[in-house]
Amino acid sequence: MKKLLRASVLAAFIALSAAPASADTFTYFSGLFGGFDRPNAGAPPTTLSGTIVPFNAQMFTVSIAGQYSFTLSADFHDFSPFLVLYEDNFDPSTPLSNALIAGDLFTVDLTVGTTYIIVPTRITSGIDGAFHGTISGPGEIEPVGGVVIPEPTTMVTELVNGTTARPARSLTPARLTA
Repeated sequence: MKKLLRASVLAAFIALSAAPASADTFTYFSGLFGGFDRPNAGAPPTTLSGTIVPFNAQMFTVSIAGQYSFTLSADFHDFSPFLVLYEDNFDPSTPLSNALIAGDLFTVDLTVGTTYIIVPTRITSGIDGAFHGTISGPGEIEPVGGVVIPEPTTMVTELVNGTTARPARSLTPARLTA
C-alpha cells in the first residue's frame, strides 16, 4: 500500500511538473513600402509575377517545430494581400532565393533554430497600404531584429519623388547588408 501511495505521488508530481506546449499567435502590423518583383504563388514559388509591388518584412523564430498558419489583412488603401515566407535571408533583388512558400494565406511546417522572414505584400501594384498579419502555431513566435525593409531613406525618397524604388539591401538574421 505504501509503495502504491509513493508511486501515485511520484506520478502526480511528474504530471504537474511537465511543461505544457504553449500555442501562440503573433500579430504584426505596419505599412507597405518600396518595391520588388513579387513571386507567384507556390511552395516554393518558381516564377515572378512581373509586377513591382510594395512590401515589408518581419523576421521571427519559433520555439516548437510544427505547423504554423499565416494570415494578412489590408487595413488602409484596400488591396488584395499576399504573403511570401523566406528562410534565413530575404533579398528583394532576388525574390525567389530562399522563398519557401507564397500565397494569400497558408499553413507550413517550421523548425526550431531557423530564422524565417515573412514578407507581406499585395497582389497588384500600388504605392502603399497598411496591414496586419498573424502567425499562429504550437510554439512561441519570437520576433527577431525589428528592422523594417525598406529602410526610412527609401521611404522618404519615394514620398518626395512619388516613385517606387527597389531597395538594394537584404535582410539577414545578423544585420542588414548592402
